[in-house]
Amino acid sequence: MIRGGREVSRIEGFSDAVFGFALTLLVVSLEVPDNFDGLKEIMRGFVPFAATFALVCWIWFEHYAFFRKFDAEDALTIFLNCVLLFLVLFFVYPLKFVFSRVIPRLMGQGNDLYVSFPDTSVNLADNNWHNMPDLNKPYHFNYLPNNTGYVLYNAMIHPLIPYAIAGALWYQGEANVGRAYQYRTSFPLMITDWRNEWKWEFPFYFVQLSSFGGFQGSDKGSEWAELREAQTMTLKLPKTGMAITTDIGNPYDVHPKDKADVGFRLAAKALMLTYNKTGFYESPQYNSADFKNGYAEVKFNYADGGLIVKDKYNYVKGFELAGADHKFYYAQATIVDGNKVKVWCDQVKQPIAVRYAWTDSPIDANLFSKEGFPVAAFRSDNWKGLTDDKKFE
Repeated sequence: MIRGGREVSRIEGFSDAVFGFALTLLVVSLEVPDNFDGLKEIMRGFVPFAATFALVCWIWFEHYAFFRKFDAEDALTIFLNCVLLFLVLFFVYPLKFVFSRVIPRLMGQGNDLYVSFPDTSVNLADNNWHNMPDLNKPYHFNYLPNNTGYVLYNAMIHPLIPYAIAGALWYQGEANVGRAYQYRTSFPLMITDWRNEWKWEFPFYFVQLSSFGGFQGSDKGSEWAELREAQTMTLKLPKTGMAITTDIGNPYDVHPKDKADVGFRLAAKALMLTYNKTGFYESPQYNSADFKNGYAEVKFNYADGGLIVKDKYNYVKGFELAGADHKFYYAQATIVDGNKVKVWCDQVKQPIAVRYAWTDSPIDANLFSKEGFPVAAFRSDNWKGLTDDKKFE
């Protein structure tokens, strides 16, 4: 037999044949465990076997001439074949586990993806599961700062009451979107309580919730829009102001990076309302809507300087209209008389309600004052919302 230009002995050829047969038999016959834990246990068992096997191979190679039955090249071939057979245990076997256990599961049926509990299994591949507690089982309330009504106040606010303050800046509300309707009461109640504790009506300026989450229309409703409405209602309290930030939010990050514009808009409130400085302006806010001749005409407060659209085609976006059936449709709009907006929609012949930026992430809403401040989200109706019956528990 000739290999690589040299003659191969019968012993070396026989060793190759035996090695090939043993390797095939080993790969086919090795039983594969069902999980990684089983694989680790088997691989641990290989260690003492591997140590013994390596020692035997080394003794065989060192003492190949004991019986002088074959030469050094034959002995080296047998030794290397034994080493390769040994390596199969550490490389081919785990590969067999991957191809026979891991890959088929990744490519399996939807029902193969589940979470197993002692008393049941939950299929994660469909939309029929929810992360909800089983109230039939024992449970306890976790007293964390954000789900108790007194921890943050007692620890971080009450100790400051003896000290003089010039006012308060407030940026919060994300944790309350699930009970936004209740925020109409709880937020102004908190402001009033703080003022009572400090014994003076200090300025209180806050940031309206920015854009975060989905882009759904009014028919599906929006808890975030309802909380923004509750914040707007809080402006009925004296010496309050609200910075609108829906245009600088991030639908995919509840903590958007643009903090500079947030600070600028809060500073504008303080400089204008507290320190009576000129040259600072408010965001336009909804005043009223007149429905006539198949369209709505919306009027705004703080829009005396006029309105602009931030769109290269001059399209006003973010408006919806509904008729007596309470079904909303996206609507067309245009600025009229400089500071009003005309809204119409072919699907709504007789509109009775108009909404603007009424979604979790109203990043398409592009109506601004000429001074560059975004128009606040609003609705003209008072129809039942998603959070009207939600309470803190």
